[in-house]
Amino acid sequence: MYLTNRFKTDIEKIKATSEARGRAEGRAEGRTQGKAEGKAEANQVWADWYHRQENAKARGIPFDEPPPSLNGDKTKE
Repeated sequence: MYLTNRFKTDIEKIKATSEARGRAEGRAEGRTQGKAEGKAEANQVWADWYHRQENAKARGIPFDEPPPSLNGDKTKE
């Protein structure tokens, strides 16, 4: 009886440790993915701004829109 309870307790500890490790790994993966998505979004905002600037230059139109990081826009639709 004692060994059975001890065995169950050990299994529960191992299970809890594995679950905690899995949650930590999942959070780390989520942060990494979020950072990558944020960086890609920021790069796209800058690329869009650059293309608008280049198109305006090619047409001879004044372009007074500030760069994304200077006008406070984190996203530009």
